[in-house]
Amino acid sequence: MKIIKKLALLTSFAFLLVSCDDKKSSVSFTDFFTHLADNMAVPALSNYQVNLNDFKSAVDNFGTNPTLDNLNELQTDFKENYILWESVEIYNFGPALGADILLKQSFNSFPCNTSQVELNIENENYNLGFAANIFAVGLPAIDYLLFGLGETQAEILTKYSTDNLASNRIEYLQALVNLLNDKINLTVSRWPDQRDTFITNSGTGTTSSLTVTFNEYLSHYERIKRDRFAYPAGYATSFGIPIEKDPTATEGYFSGISHLLLQESIVTSKNFFLGKGTGATEIGFFHKLQEYNAQSTIVDGELHIAIEDQYAIIENLANEYSSPIEEQIIADADAMAPFKSALQKMVPMIKSDMKSYLSVNITSFDNDGD
Repeated sequence: MKIIKKLALLTSFAFLLVSCDDKKSSVSFTDFFTHLADNMAVPALSNYQVNLNDFKSAVDNFGTNPTLDNLNELQTDFKENYILWESVEIYNFGPALGADILLKQSFNSFPCNTSQVELNIENENYNLGFAANIFAVGLPAIDYLLFGLGETQAEILTKYSTDNLASNRIEYLQALVNLLNDKINLTVSRWPDQRDTFITNSGTGTTSSLTVTFNEYLSHYERIKRDRFAYPAGYATSFGIPIEKDPTATEGYFSGISHLLLQESIVTSKNFFLGKGTGATEIGFFHKLQEYNAQSTIVDGELHIAIEDQYAIIENLANEYSSPIEEQIIADADAMAPFKSALQKMVPMIKSDMKSYLSVNITSFDNDGD
């Protein structure tokens, strides 16, 4: 009798496993990848391309005529461009991963190494593609050059007009923008040829579109949690060892827009999860988890709803910062603990629950002990 009961239990368990596998195999991602390419990635990148091209024109105009009015206009255009960048950084797959592009790394490796920037300007002998310059290029370096060279607008303008290195500095600023312009143009131009391959690259192997897309989504979220917040606020660790807070390590530190960049990056992560793009159609990880009938192990209920609800909590807390987050870090970093906890609560939902249902491997690495 006991043997019969055991056999019945084993049969039921096997049936559940088969049912689960059947459920996973019945979920197709073709519609998701098509929507992601056609209605999310390409339109967002193309929109940013136009904005960056306009910013390049403003930089060239300032280089020819470095006046206070042109500096003010350039700074305003830069802030707009940096905030817009947050809406496209997550599309760091497909052509963006090309060895001659490396979009995210080239555009937004922060904090800026100001000493390397100044060394390059002084020596005039630099290769912006060298590894030594990774923190001396991109938007963080432009942020420093437009806002970090003086306490007043007049002091900053002097660096581009009467200073001994004024012409060198203008050339470096233009070189930075030209490099970014080339890379975004290459990224957008290569998407049509790579679109079909991206959409049809099925499976869950390391190079499959699902694995690459999930890992970029995870990496983007981890960057919000660690680089944009925990590291500068003193909540980060390295191999279990606490890292001392550094308010100067915030994103957009010199222009004073760290809170706006943080808020926009959270909105981008949420919209990517929800599959929000151009038009009314929405197809994202939210909908695929719903198809799996995925359940959360962190809170009671469906996983896609749990993640959406957690985004709302995180977004509300981030929106409380109405000034650069480095000001709050300096005033009272301990008061930011609820935001840290809200960000952390999301990690196992993505890194464990979501990963399990999608049956993908994590290919990125971090050392903060999540």
